[in-house]
Amino acid sequence: MMVSTISVRVTPTFSAHDYTGTIIDRWTIGNNLLDSTLAIKRFSGNVWGQGIQDMILAPTGNSGNYFSQQNRRATRAEWIETYSLSPIKGFGDHNLKFGSTVARTGNRGDFVARPIQIQDTEGECPRRVLRRGLPNFRRPETA
Repeated sequence: MMVSTISVRVTPTFSAHDYTGTIIDRWTIGNNLLDSTLAIKRFSGNVWGQGIQDMILAPTGNSGNYFSQQNRRATRAEWIETYSLSPIKGFGDHNLKFGSTVARTGNRGDFVARPIQIQDTEGECPRRVLRRGLPNFRRPETA
């Protein structure tokens, strides 16, 4: 019976950060209300190996370093304005609101890949997988 092991060096390292901030102001103008909101969110996540050696997959255990590195960052900023009129009487009470939203989102990142060696039980490397990294991406959007 073969026992497989995974080296700690093969295990990827992961780090993530998430930041959120909101400011809200409610301004009473006569009997009406102006509600203003500014919200910002930022997230980043990273995965990387503990070195740059090829990752080796073998029946008796894995060695080398994790095969990829990923860095991602997403952001969102939003400005919301809502103007609420005092209730209007006529065929019942009516509470009218008018509003707008301006928002911007962004998403960017990169992916770098390193080779993976697949070994047999003799320790020979009959196959080496060369992975290509993906191109960097950046996708801003405003609404």
